[in-house]
Amino acid sequence: MMAAAGLTLGASAQSPIDIGLFPGQANEVEIRIRPTAHFDGVFSSLVFTLRWEAGSGAVPDPIQQIAPVAQYMPIQPSGPVVVDGYYAYQVYAGFGMMPLSSAGTHFQLNEEVVLARIPVTGNASIAIVNDAWTGELAHNGDYYVSLNGQNATGTIYGLATAMGDLDPTVDVSIRPNPNDGRFTVTFPEAGATQRDLVVTNSLGQRVHTERISCAVNCQQAFDLSAFGPGLYHLEVTTGNSSTTHRVIVR
Repeated sequence: MMAAAGLTLGASAQSPIDIGLFPGQANEVEIRIRPTAHFDGVFSSLVFTLRWEAGSGAVPDPIQQIAPVAQYMPIQPSGPVVVDGYYAYQVYAGFGMMPLSSAGTHFQLNEEVVLARIPVTGNASIAIVNDAWTGELAHNGDYYVSLNGQNATGTIYGLATAMGDLDPTVDVSIRPNPNDGRFTVTFPEAGATQRDLVVTNSLGQRVHTERISCAVNCQQAFDLSAFGPGLYHLEVTTGNSSTTHRVIVR
């Protein structure tokens, strides 16, 4: 039975791994991944790029990781910060040789894993991106991940912005959570009155989109009961600031 379980995990090596950037403590961002299958093999390689306004003067500080992630996927900057027009870019890369099982862990379906935290000095809007610059062969900065040496690149499902400033979407309240598919989202009072809301399921498929306008006592009711139980993500965009919030439907 143990051997069969191991074979099942290994067979899921090409299931996509999504990546996201989220606000951490104080002035830091968190790099998280979202596996779409169980996996305990070798997290072979990882590439992602952070982008921010070059004129902001912001600087990403040394990346921070803890065990067991630091054992099976150590991540470092790939070259220096590069300024290209309006934006500054920092590419990060990681290479692993140890199976997750040897580090006493494994990935679970839709269970987010914090790969690293990156403190940021200064104020800037920071995002994890694939764009024209990262896509150039000379830069090779598009998001990429491989498991057991096989491409398992998923989607970029979250980004963090406005580091050092008040982000009007960070204090979003979702009640109840977990829920039966019916819940209410309350937004903090802010100068901006227009918000774009996108709900995606665990496969990254959009199940709900809408635009709302309100500044004071701003609430929005949702009903996802028709889509069944699972992990959903609510992306809230206000102006050029965007955050993603987990919603658990049971």
